[in-house]
Amino acid sequence: AHQVGLSHLRTIVVLWTAPLLLAVPMFSRDAYSYLAQGALLRDGFDPYAVGPVVNPGILLDNVSNVWTTTTAPYGPIFLFLGQVITTLTGDNVVTGTMLLRITMLPGLALMVWAVPRLARHLGGNPTIAVWLAVLNPLVLIHLIGGVHNELLMVGLMTAGIVLALERKHLAGIALVSVAVAIKATAGAALPFMVWIWMLHEKQRAEAEGR
Repeated sequence: AHQVGLSHLRTIVVLWTAPLLLAVPMFSRDAYSYLAQGALLRDGFDPYAVGPVVNPGILLDNVSNVWTTTTAPYGPIFLFLGQVITTLTGDNVVTGTMLLRITMLPGLALMVWAVPRLARHLGGNPTIAVWLAVLNPLVLIHLIGGVHNELLMVGLMTAGIVLALERKHLAGIALVSVAVAIKATAGAALPFMVWIWMLHEKQRAEAEGR
Protein backbone atom coordinates (compact mmCIF):
# COMPACT_ATOMS: atom_id res chain seq x y z
CA ALA A 1 0.00 0.00 0.00
CA HIS A 2 2.97 2.36 0.67
CA GLN A 3 3.98 2.14 -3.00
CA VAL A 4 0.55 3.02 -4.35
CA GLY A 5 -0.65 6.61 -4.43
CA LEU A 6 -4.14 7.85 -3.76
CA SER A 7 -4.63 8.65 -7.45
CA HIS A 8 -4.02 4.97 -8.25
CA LEU A 9 -6.52 3.94 -5.61
CA ARG A 10 -9.17 6.25 -7.07
CA THR A 11 -8.68 4.54 -10.43
CA ILE A 12 -9.00 1.13 -8.79
CA VAL A 13 -12.24 2.23 -7.11
CA VAL A 14 -13.69 3.08 -10.52
CA LEU A 15 -12.49 -0.18 -12.09
CA TRP A 16 -13.85 -2.33 -9.28
CA THR A 17 -17.13 -0.44 -9.06
CA ALA A 18 -18.03 -0.33 -12.77
CA PRO A 19 -18.93 -4.05 -13.16
CA LEU A 20 -21.06 -3.92 -10.01
CA LEU A 21 -23.24 -1.21 -11.54
CA LEU A 22 -24.59 -3.76 -14.02
CA ALA A 23 -25.09 -6.59 -11.55
CA VAL A 24 -28.33 -7.68 -9.96
CA PRO A 25 -28.53 -6.87 -6.22
CA MET A 26 -26.05 -9.17 -4.50
CA PHE A 27 -26.84 -11.08 -1.30
CA SER A 28 -29.71 -8.72 -0.47
CA ARG A 29 -33.21 -7.81 -1.61
CA ASP A 30 -33.30 -4.49 0.25
CA ALA A 31 -33.24 -2.56 -3.05
CA TYR A 32 -36.69 -3.90 -3.85
CA SER A 33 -37.96 -2.70 -0.48
CA TYR A 34 -36.49 0.75 -1.18
CA LEU A 35 -38.32 0.89 -4.51
CA ALA A 36 -41.58 -0.36 -3.02
CA GLN A 37 -41.42 2.28 -0.27
CA GLY A 38 -40.69 4.96 -2.86
CA ALA A 39 -43.70 3.75 -4.84
CA LEU A 40 -45.85 4.11 -1.73
CA LEU A 41 -44.99 7.80 -1.57
CA ARG A 42 -45.44 8.13 -5.33
CA ASP A 43 -48.90 6.62 -5.16
CA GLY A 44 -50.14 8.74 -2.27
CA PHE A 45 -49.51 6.44 0.69
CA ASP A 46 -47.61 7.31 3.87
CA PRO A 47 -44.60 4.92 4.12
CA TYR A 48 -44.35 5.70 7.84
CA ALA A 49 -47.92 4.49 8.39
CA VAL A 50 -48.27 1.51 6.03
CA GLY A 51 -46.07 -1.16 4.48
CA PRO A 52 -45.64 -2.01 0.78
CA VAL A 53 -48.36 -4.66 1.09
CA VAL A 54 -51.05 -1.98 0.60
CA ASN A 55 -49.72 -1.20 -2.89
CA PRO A 56 -49.81 -4.47 -4.91
CA GLY A 57 -47.76 -4.76 -8.07
CA ILE A 58 -44.49 -5.97 -9.54
CA LEU A 59 -42.41 -4.05 -7.01
CA LEU A 60 -44.24 -5.65 -4.09
CA ASP A 61 -43.78 -9.11 -5.65
CA ASN A 62 -40.00 -8.71 -5.27
CA VAL A 63 -40.00 -7.53 -1.65
CA SER A 64 -38.98 -10.06 1.00
CA ASN A 65 -42.00 -11.27 2.95
CA VAL A 66 -40.57 -9.99 6.22
CA TRP A 67 -40.65 -6.39 4.90
CA THR A 68 -43.99 -6.32 3.10
CA THR A 69 -45.94 -5.16 6.16
CA THR A 70 -43.12 -3.12 7.72
CA THR A 71 -43.33 0.67 7.69
CA ALA A 72 -40.33 2.60 6.37
CA PRO A 73 -37.38 2.85 8.81
CA TYR A 74 -35.55 5.38 6.62
CA GLY A 75 -35.35 9.16 6.57
CA PRO A 76 -37.50 11.51 4.47
CA ILE A 77 -34.76 12.41 1.98
CA PHE A 78 -34.19 8.76 1.12
CA LEU A 79 -37.90 8.14 0.71
CA PHE A 80 -38.08 11.19 -1.57
CA LEU A 81 -35.27 9.73 -3.69
CA GLY A 82 -37.26 6.51 -3.94
CA GLN A 83 -40.32 8.48 -4.99
CA VAL A 84 -38.36 10.26 -7.74
CA ILE A 85 -36.83 7.02 -9.00
CA THR A 86 -40.13 5.14 -9.14
CA THR A 87 -41.78 8.13 -10.80
CA LEU A 88 -39.12 8.01 -13.52
CA THR A 89 -38.96 4.23 -13.95
CA GLY A 90 -42.48 3.20 -13.00
CA ASP A 91 -42.63 -0.38 -11.74
CA ASN A 92 -39.65 -1.51 -13.82
CA VAL A 93 -37.54 -3.40 -11.30
CA VAL A 94 -34.38 -3.53 -13.45
CA THR A 95 -34.14 0.16 -14.37
CA GLY A 96 -35.32 1.18 -10.92
CA THR A 97 -32.58 -0.87 -9.27
CA MET A 98 -29.89 0.49 -11.58
CA LEU A 99 -30.97 4.09 -11.01
CA LEU A 100 -31.12 3.47 -7.27
CA ARG A 101 -27.57 2.14 -7.30
CA ILE A 102 -26.37 5.18 -9.30
CA THR A 103 -28.09 7.43 -6.77
CA MET A 104 -25.98 5.86 -4.02
CA LEU A 105 -22.66 6.55 -5.84
CA PRO A 106 -22.16 10.08 -4.45
CA GLY A 107 -21.69 8.35 -1.10
CA LEU A 108 -18.75 6.41 -2.53
CA ALA A 109 -17.24 9.59 -3.98
CA LEU A 110 -17.56 11.30 -0.59
CA MET A 111 -15.85 8.35 1.09
CA VAL A 112 -12.96 8.49 -1.40
CA TRP A 113 -12.62 12.21 -0.65
CA ALA A 114 -13.09 12.06 3.12
CA VAL A 115 -11.33 8.90 4.30
CA PRO A 116 -7.76 10.05 3.46
CA ARG A 117 -8.40 13.38 5.16
CA LEU A 118 -9.84 11.68 8.21
CA ALA A 119 -6.78 9.42 8.39
CA ARG A 120 -4.45 12.43 8.26
CA HIS A 121 -6.34 14.18 11.05
CA LEU A 122 -6.04 11.08 13.21
CA GLY A 123 -2.38 10.42 12.43
CA GLY A 124 -3.00 7.42 10.18
CA ASN A 125 -1.81 6.46 6.72
CA PRO A 126 -4.29 7.80 4.10
CA THR A 127 -3.46 5.13 1.53
CA ILE A 128 -3.98 2.24 3.93
CA ALA A 129 -7.16 3.90 5.20
CA VAL A 130 -8.62 3.95 1.68
CA TRP A 131 -7.68 0.31 1.16
CA LEU A 132 -9.40 -0.70 4.38
CA ALA A 133 -12.43 1.59 4.39
CA VAL A 134 -13.25 1.95 0.70
CA LEU A 135 -11.51 -0.74 -1.35
CA ASN A 136 -12.30 -3.50 1.09
CA PRO A 137 -14.14 -6.00 -1.17
CA LEU A 138 -16.77 -6.55 1.50
CA VAL A 139 -17.57 -2.83 1.47
CA LEU A 140 -17.92 -2.67 -2.30
CA ILE A 141 -19.87 -5.91 -2.61
CA HIS A 142 -22.16 -5.15 0.32
CA LEU A 143 -22.82 -1.46 -0.23
CA ILE A 144 -22.65 -1.20 -4.03
CA GLY A 145 -23.34 -4.77 -5.06
CA GLY A 146 -26.10 -5.09 -2.49
CA VAL A 147 -27.49 -1.60 -3.22
CA HIS A 148 -27.62 -0.45 0.39
CA ASN A 149 -28.46 3.11 1.39
CA GLU A 150 -25.72 2.99 4.02
CA LEU A 151 -23.33 3.91 1.20
CA LEU A 152 -24.90 7.35 0.86
CA MET A 153 -25.34 7.71 4.61
CA VAL A 154 -21.72 6.80 5.46
CA GLY A 155 -20.33 9.03 2.71
CA LEU A 156 -22.25 12.06 3.97
CA MET A 157 -21.42 11.29 7.59
CA THR A 158 -17.69 10.82 6.95
CA ALA A 159 -17.47 14.02 4.92
CA GLY A 160 -19.32 15.88 7.67
CA ILE A 161 -16.90 14.64 10.32
CA VAL A 162 -13.94 15.77 8.20
CA LEU A 163 -15.46 19.25 7.83
CA ALA A 164 -15.89 19.43 11.61
CA LEU A 165 -12.25 18.47 12.13
CA GLU A 166 -11.30 21.21 9.67
CA ARG A 167 -13.25 23.70 11.82
CA LYS A 168 -16.14 24.02 9.37
CA HIS A 169 -18.50 22.95 12.09
CA LEU A 170 -21.85 24.15 10.78
CA ALA A 171 -21.20 22.71 7.33
CA GLY A 172 -20.18 19.41 8.89
CA ILE A 173 -23.28 19.24 11.08
CA ALA A 174 -25.42 20.09 8.04
CA LEU A 175 -23.94 17.18 6.06
CA VAL A 176 -24.46 14.75 8.92
CA SER A 177 -28.03 16.01 9.29
CA VAL A 178 -28.61 15.11 5.64
CA ALA A 179 -27.12 11.68 6.39
CA VAL A 180 -29.62 11.32 9.26
CA ALA A 181 -32.39 12.09 6.75
CA ILE A 182 -31.11 9.10 4.77
CA LYS A 183 -30.86 6.78 7.77
CA ALA A 184 -31.14 7.79 11.40
CA THR A 185 -28.10 5.85 12.64
CA ALA A 186 -25.85 8.62 11.27
CA GLY A 187 -27.07 10.70 14.21
CA ALA A 188 -24.59 8.84 16.42
CA ALA A 189 -21.88 11.13 15.02
CA LEU A 190 -23.54 14.39 16.07
CA PRO A 191 -22.60 14.38 19.80
CA PHE A 192 -18.94 13.79 18.89
CA MET A 193 -19.04 16.65 16.39
CA VAL A 194 -20.38 18.97 19.08
CA TRP A 195 -17.54 17.80 21.34
CA ILE A 196 -15.01 18.55 18.55
CA TRP A 197 -16.51 22.02 18.15
CA MET A 198 -16.25 22.68 21.89
CA LEU A 199 -12.63 21.51 21.87
CA HIS A 200 -11.81 23.85 18.98
CA GLU A 201 -13.48 26.75 20.78
CA LYS A 202 -11.44 25.98 23.89
CA GLN A 203 -8.23 25.91 21.84
CA ARG A 204 -9.14 29.21 20.17
CA ALA A 205 -9.87 30.85 23.51
CA GLU A 206 -6.56 29.62 24.95
CA ALA A 207 -4.69 30.94 21.90
CA GLU A 208 -6.33 34.36 22.22
CA GLY A 209 -5.54 34.45 25.94
CA ARG A 210 -1.81 34.05 25.43
